[in-house]
Amino acid sequence: MGRCYNASVQNYRIVEIPTGTGEVWKGTKVLGKVDYRLIVQQEFATVHTLAGSRETSGQKSVTGWLTGEVASSLPDNGMLTLRLTDGRKLGFFVKYADLSSGYAEVVATGGFH
Repeated sequence: MGRCYNASVQNYRIVEIPTGTGEVWKGTKVLGKVDYRLIVQQEFATVHTLAGSRETSGQKSVTGWLTGEVASSLPDNGMLTLRLTDGRKLGFFVKYADLSSGYAEVVATGGFH
């Protein structure tokens, strides 16, 4: 009887780096314009079996930075939405904000919509 061998190697790749100027929303209220630089990473796994190897794609994660006058004063207690230059929207939370430099580090709550 043959044995089934199944092992996988996981890694992340940067699949997109959106940059531009967008609007930050809290609910239905525009908080202001920000410059953004986002990093979209996707998990990939190479699955090895006796029949061969194949690559599968997994979840995406989005992190990034916002700069501008409004960036450092964004509320850090609740979800916000960034409307990108291309019209996509991204829900996010503020991870860190520096009031003196107008900078905020953000983490997305999911993917683009």
